[in-house]
Amino acid sequence: MGTKPIPNPQEVDDLRKWIASSGLWEVDKIRIHYISDHWVQFSCEKKVCNGPTEFRNVQHTLIDRIKGRSFDEKVEVELQQFVSMLKLRNEEILRLRGKEELLRGMLKEKL
Repeated sequence: MGTKPIPNPQEVDDLRKWIASSGLWEVDKIRIHYISDHWVQFSCEKKVCNGPTEFRNVQHTLIDRIKGRSFDEKVEVELQQFVSMLKLRNEEILRLRGKEELLRGMLKEKL
């Protein structure tokens, strides 16, 4: 059997970062798709194999026009809210992973 080459420290560090980020929402890769002049769709994928995709559709409604709210202004605000929501989800995932690690450490100590 052949031997595997020993990975260099940079490869190991890159792999650790990838593993740590798996399962998080890819906030830096949000897709923006204009469907029409008054309709845009944002989407963001989760870093897992066959993971879910979160979508948000933003339309310029009659109520927006009555209030005098421009479509560009609405898109900007909705995009900021979408990114904030996904960042909060990522923070929760990381917080829960920290709790899991603490419990695993406690379990190892007791065994």
